Amino acid sequence: MRRAVEGLGLTPQHLLIDAKRLKEIAIPQQAIIKGDTKSASIAAASILAKVSRDALMRTLDTRHPGYGFADHKGYPVRAHYAALARLGACAAHRRSFGPVREVLGLPPLPPWPLPTERVKNRPPSHGAHLPSNRKKSDLAERTIRKKPRVRYWPQVQYPTRGMLR
Repeated sequence: MRRAVEGLGLTPQHLLIDAKRLKEIAIPQQAIIKGDTKSASIAAASILAKVSRDALMRTLDTRHPGYGFADHKGYPVRAHYAALARLGACAAHRRSFGPVREVLGLPPLPPWPLPTERVKNRPPSHGAHLPSNRKKSDLAERTIRKKPRVRYWPQVQYPTRGMLR
């Protein structure tokens, strides 16, 4: 996504992003969990991205016959795994995809850090508001709680029969 933003002809004033912030971009941004259900802009961008991806997969299907890219669109389904086992990896396959790494004889990637491990690596200022008798592990447990759902679209009250009289 970073490359897409950097490749834009104009620099956006603000980014609405589905789920994750882009830390390496210095543009004001708002990450919205399940953003495609809460923001029409994110939903439209998601549709455009999927249509573009599907067109790319049809092109890849003609360049690399036998993998079935036009059918499975690159999703990890049985047919995709079978084609990898039968044909090996092609130039279009991501090297970060576990089965591709396995076919190429590459070692597995290290696992993602757990949420509690990510909290431990935050700067020392994080948690400074806690009393000194609180442990960092208590902080980690508290930060994993679900956040309340935020509605970004105004709630509309539709007229009922009683209101129309």
